[in-house]
Amino acid sequence: MRRRIAGTNQPNSCESSEIVKAYKNHDGDDPAVSQNGAGSSFAAGEAKTLRRLGAAVVMRIARFLHQHKDDRHHASPISIPLVSCLKGTNLIQRFVQLAFGFWRGSSRADAWLLSLGFLTCLVMNTLVALAVNRWSKGFFDSLQAKDADGIIQSILQLAVLGAVTAIAAIATLQCRMRLQLGWRLWLTSNLVRRWLEHANRAACAVLPAIDNPEARIAEDGRLAVELFVDLAGGIINIFLVSTSFVIVLWQVGGAFRVFGVVVPGYLVFAVVLYTSMTSFGMWLLGRPLVACVEDKAEAEGDFRYALSRARHEREATTLGDKQNVELREFRGFLSRLRKKWSFVIQGQTKVTFLTSANNLLAPVVPLVLGAPKYLAGELTLGDLMQAAAAFLQVQLSLNWLADNALSLANWSASARRVAALDLAIETPALESEPGAGSN
Repeated sequence: MRRRIAGTNQPNSCESSEIVKAYKNHDGDDPAVSQNGAGSSFAAGEAKTLRRLGAAVVMRIARFLHQHKDDRHHASPISIPLVSCLKGTNLIQRFVQLAFGFWRGSSRADAWLLSLGFLTCLVMNTLVALAVNRWSKGFFDSLQAKDADGIIQSILQLAVLGAVTAIAAIATLQCRMRLQLGWRLWLTSNLVRRWLEHANRAACAVLPAIDNPEARIAEDGRLAVELFVDLAGGIINIFLVSTSFVIVLWQVGGAFRVFGVVVPGYLVFAVVLYTSMTSFGMWLLGRPLVACVEDKAEAEGDFRYALSRARHEREATTLGDKQNVELREFRGFLSRLRKKWSFVIQGQTKVTFLTSANNLLAPVVPLVLGAPKYLAGELTLGDLMQAAAAFLQVQLSLNWLADNALSLANWSASARRVAALDLAIETPALESEPGAGSN
């Protein structure tokens, strides 16, 4: 289905009805032809046949216009300024301005309470992770010394840490999901309210250039909010975890002599170098995936709209010759959807190749780097395992952005679709501005 920019003069249902009536009232013999007498009977018959054929064609056109008078492809004079606004607007920035209204107005108390609770839970999780990292040193040192009492004590400590970890995870889940739910309800109600308030005007702007506004409000609004909370929490967790465990790596790893040069905190430089290599590889392999995911989301929306449009047309008409046309349209949509999905699958396959190799190598690299100092007696077994765990935590946190490239692409696509709908709702206000429709 093609989106058409308005500007063409198309008759509405009232105009088409008048045309049909004119043809029906003009179904008799043409006076100009009748004056020619019997010698022009053949011309008169031919003219009458042409008039009946023209009436039939006009009736079919009128029926089509009546069936599609509410179709979103119907031309509208506001479509031109809407498309101009879409091209000249930073949709991500507009979504942020729209969605962050949740922290203003009547909902700000609940919004700030849930946000601070979520942030507190993230800090608590970091502290618990540091405690577990510290526990690993005592456990493996007791294991190396064959200290049975120390091992038993470590097991009891692990039970307490497990309970605290579970409590922190539950609290984080509650705050995160309640924040997502409250934010989504606010955003959805705000979009629906504004959409209904501007229903008489916004229908002209939304329907021609914005596909599937219902799905944009329900599905894209949900994804944009949920993924934003997840991504924001991940970024905060990157800062907390990387900062905390870098200090652990620096203290536990100590210095190492490389070709006669003493490198202080060599494990910190090693984890930064290793993460930079994996992130760069992920960027090379995953960079095309972002655009592919956005194209796939657009194709999914177009297909959903095609199904909804076909259902409404089926309810409005009983013409049998539309079935073959609909089948051809659906095959075209499915073919386009399959093509977009194939690009996503190819990109995801490349990313999975790198992530699988990284999952295998990341736990082993710190053990290999720390093995010389352990064999030299400069590190205990507990120090080595603690450094390895800290190395893995820092590597995972620094590599988080590359690992979540697909989620970032999904959020970007959903946020842009919601922002475009929000812009379309406000676009009819341009009609009241001088010269708004002259461009």
